[in-house]
Amino acid sequence: MVCLSTGARWSEAERSGPASVRNGVITFSGTKIGKVSSVPISADLQTLLLKHWRQHGPFTPAITSFRRALARTTIKLPKGQAAHVLRHTLASHFMQNGGNILTLQKILGHSTVVVTVRYAHLAPEYRATLFATALYLLRKRNSATFESKCHQSLRRVLRLELNS
Repeated sequence: MVCLSTGARWSEAERSGPASVRNGVITFSGTKIGKVSSVPISADLQTLLLKHWRQHGPFTPAITSFRRALARTTIKLPKGQAAHVLRHTLASHFMQNGGNILTLQKILGHSTVVVTVRYAHLAPEYRATLFATALYLLRKRNSATFESKCHQSLRRVLRLELNS
């Protein structure tokens, strides 16, 4: 539930504890890119997590149990993507519910918006609009050098779209 609600990687969620939740925010340290990440969570999730930790203590490794449960379903995923699909699902649902791609980029901790767009599994026609909006927002608050890098990323994504 933590991964699906926050976009955390499985290992990041397993390492979280009561000290990582405060005022409707969960903070993950030791992320893949070595940064600290803080993500808003619902009051219901905060209550559920704190209750779990009070009653059962810290999370224990459960990825094997998750993979076994997934194997009992008809869901077929690429090898190694069992838990990671939860991050992709969060990204898709976030955007489908009107989320901002730059906010999603921060939540997932991606270094470029290109990766975030890939995670969100958006329709190709929506991607072009999304990038135009993102570039507009970035132009308003960043330097010409950064904007140039964004244009390079956009061209790369459009080439990928044309080749797929």
